[in-house]
Amino acid sequence: DAFETMTVANPKGAPIELERIVFTRALKHGLVKSDTGDLTLRDCAFVGNGTTWNTGNTDGGRAIKGSGAARIVCTNCTFAGNAIDLNVTAYTGKAAVWLSGMTQADFTDCLFVTNGIAWSRPLGNEQKICYSAGGSALYLYSTPGTVTRCRFVGNRDATMDNYEIFPSGALIIQGARCAVSNCLFVANESTCGDSSRLITQSRGTILVGAGTAAAPVEIVGCTVAYNLGNG
Repeated sequence: DAFETMTVANPKGAPIELERIVFTRALKHGLVKSDTGDLTLRDCAFVGNGTTWNTGNTDGGRAIKGSGAARIVCTNCTFAGNAIDLNVTAYTGKAAVWLSGMTQADFTDCLFVTNGIAWSRPLGNEQKICYSAGGSALYLYSTPGTVTRCRFVGNRDATMDNYEIFPSGALIIQGARCAVSNCLFVANESTCGDSSRLITQSRGTILVGAGTAAAPVEIVGCTVAYNLGNG
């Protein structure tokens, strides 16, 4: 439908593979994955999803929203322009890819470009645009994963201005082990636009909230350059 271009609900647990599909112009989510059954995506593109959805989209994942006891594998996929493109009156969700409580997530040779908040929009509380909080490109929440040879370019987000309760960053890893290797992070922005609140919340290009020693995060061989953040 107009809200999600595809929903994969697979209680029987059979694996599903999708290849060379473009998911675009969904009002809310490009693809929703739930239940069991592994999902493999190869050479797919998620372009311009969720750009005009303002209030109520608080669960994240403009390109992919994933949950359930399943593994997701993305190889050579592109996530481009899944970014809020209007002034909003309520916070409008998290990163382009939002995965919560999945058994494993593996991203290899993927491109994340211009996700989060459109560069045509100013930041600042007067525009309400800081409400678009909680990551711009990839958010792994309680989902173990690997991110290998991926490129994060020109993604943009902001911490929620009035309440300051959400972290922000191009890549957020929270509550699970993860290995990030040989990735590129360039020209991403993670700020707020309100000079009175510059150091009151977690922001950065890569934000790690492992929580316990049982959830180690390794970042090896990556290039992080020309990013803008405060926090």
